[in-house]
Amino acid sequence: MALARILHTAHYRHLEGRILEGIARLFAQNVRIYAYPMSRADLEPRLQALPAGKLGAGGDGPVGDGRPVPSGRAPRPPVRIPDRDGLHRADARGAAGSPDAEWLTPGDSAIVSWHARFRLREHLRASLWPIPCAFGLGGLLLGMIVWRIDRWEGWFLFDYDAGAATALISAIVAATLTFLGTAFAVLLVVFQFASTQLTPRALRVSLSDPLYRTSLGLFVATFVYSLVILGRATKTFVPQLGLVLASILVVVSLVAYVVLISHLRIALRPVIVAARVGRLGRQALDRIYPEPFRGPSPGAAAAAAEPTRTLRNPGPPGTLVAFDAAGLIAEARRADALVMLVPAPGDFVRSGAPLFQLFEPTAAMSDRRLLRSVVLQRERTMDQDAAFAFRILVDVAVKALSPAINDPTSAVMAIDQLHDLLAQLGSRRLDVGHHRDADGRVRLTVDRPSWEDYVSLAVDEIRHFGVEQFQVMRRLRAMFEDLQRVVPDERKAAISRELALLAKAVKRTFPDAEDQERASEPDEQGIGSSPRPAAGAGGG
Repeated sequence: MALARILHTAHYRHLEGRILEGIARLFAQNVRIYAYPMSRADLEPRLQALPAGKLGAGGDGPVGDGRPVPSGRAPRPPVRIPDRDGLHRADARGAAGSPDAEWLTPGDSAIVSWHARFRLREHLRASLWPIPCAFGLGGLLLGMIVWRIDRWEGWFLFDYDAGAATALISAIVAATLTFLGTAFAVLLVVFQFASTQLTPRALRVSLSDPLYRTSLGLFVATFVYSLVILGRATKTFVPQLGLVLASILVVVSLVAYVVLISHLRIALRPVIVAARVGRLGRQALDRIYPEPFRGPSPGAAAAAAEPTRTLRNPGPPGTLVAFDAAGLIAEARRADALVMLVPAPGDFVRSGAPLFQLFEPTAAMSDRRLLRSVVLQRERTMDQDAAFAFRILVDVAVKALSPAINDPTSAVMAIDQLHDLLAQLGSRRLDVGHHRDADGRVRLTVDRPSWEDYVSLAVDEIRHFGVEQFQVMRRLRAMFEDLQRVVPDERKAAISRELALLAKAVKRTFPDAEDQERASEPDEQGIGSSPRPAAGAGGG
């Protein structure tokens, strides 16, 4: 038994050392994985310090790593230095002066491309497991560190004996495992309920709440840490500090469990979900439409009558969720060309459908770089698609107006957020589809929704499905009348058209004149608030 215990302890020490060593090596090798390429000032001294012959640009002789180039084989490309404009030209000692010198975009010289970084970021943002896994690793490391401190210091804080320590830590392991199982079960049930009562598209927004992942991560960390301490407790050595920290962690986990259940009680109510979608939608508007409206902008120069070629989607179908504007502009500038992105963000792209229309008067652009500058996924996101926020809010309102749910008040709450988004959007410049290079020339065009598109998206379906609800009709009219006061004159025509459609729907649905009059009154609450007097009018 003594020999087995010695071997067991030695195995743990060996395993601990290997784990820590592996983590250190992994960090050392990948610490620069997201580093942006060095500036020209930093890179040139390093290139000049290299021995002669290391940077060959062609012909026979040592290149790259110093190995000679066999006859009949193309040499390695020359080293490229990032220039001031963000492009990467060939090194002066290479083929910089040649007319066919290749330019690289910043993403090409990075270890991880823009396409890979975006997909990784979206996967981590939409997944539930990364934070719990990171917390679990932290619990493992914390257990190893605390056990070593206990061995070195020999603290006796509460003077636990071996039997009491084993019973305590076993109870903590069982409790945290119960927390984990119950939390996962509650989350699954609540999210299933939310997808049926609200909309499945709201689940992604709900899962972005950091409280869910942090709570699960705390439970996993406490569980893993307690297992490490339980495995290190013996009849001759009781990790006193480890037991105290385990007791603290289980108390914190209990508090987090109560907070999680209390948060779930209110987090998936329609008003909370609508408010969260509205906040994310406003953030998307700030990213995509940062400039205020100053009147109609002059259009960009018209492209050639016919594109020189069309690049189609070679992969599986998907929804366009993002594009790398900087990379596409750099590639178009290299070829002195114009790139037209055919689908807009949020559009479905089938296999073989056109992705790009290319206008290349002189040189051809790289198909690989163009294709790696767009991301197709199964589900829309709000990163570059502000209309998706409108879509989610409209879906929440339409689901609330369905005969199975019949909750017009929830629809009014969704209209509240649509009202705010339209008011924000109405004062911004929307013609942002023409992207220019540093010289002011248009290099990339992307289709973006117009003001009329956003207004139609926000109200058409709600008006159709909520025409029999007094709350919905009155709330829509209040929204339109407020927008008429705040949007620029150039955009009031779309609001006037929607007001006319609303009046026709009310007249068609309510044959009684008094009902028509009541349904046509503006009401910020739907039903319950008196009509507001006009600005400057006295009140009775």
